Amino acid sequence: MGIKFKKALTSFFEIPPSSFGKSSTVTSAYCGETSVSECAGLISYDDTAIILRLCDCRASIYGKELSMSFYGNGELTINGRVERIDFTDL
Repeated sequence: MGIKFKKALTSFFEIPPSSFGKSSTVTSAYCGETSVSECAGLISYDDTAIILRLCDCRASIYGKELSMSFYGNGELTINGRVERIDFTDL
């Protein structure tokens, strides 16, 4: 995609240029590991809830004995028993 086209689309749809073409993913595995990509920030964190700012929404991850084993470069790995994940608008 050309740079001029990207600038025109971001301007027309009022999308921040840094988030154009990005989407966050949340993958939870049975082994107790949850991976998040394109995480824009950590809002709050304790052993029962982790609230994240993603590219276009907020993810609230609830569970027991939650911990973060990796956080950097927009990637996040959560360990523990995830019981519920809620997505809400920013």
